[in-house]
Amino acid sequence: MTEASPRAWTIASVLQWATEDFRGRGIEQPRLDAEVLLAFALGTTRVQLIVDSQRPLMPDELARFRDLVKRRRAREPVGR
Repeated sequence: MTEASPRAWTIASVLQWATEDFRGRGIEQPRLDAEVLLAFALGTTRVQLIVDSQRPLMPDELARFRDLVKRRRAREPVGR
């Protein structure tokens, strides 16, 4: 996930990206972790992520999510 990418990062696309990334790193429950982290980064609920799945993320939202993904990659637990 790079900010220079011409493609718009939507809620659905970052969830797919993070889920695949976590799965590839052997993190248990990759989709759930991605949803919990993104909902936290956006200050919303997991249900709202589904409702707004095609909404593009703003650069600051992407940055917050990216920081949370980095922490999870380092095996920091996700508070559910």
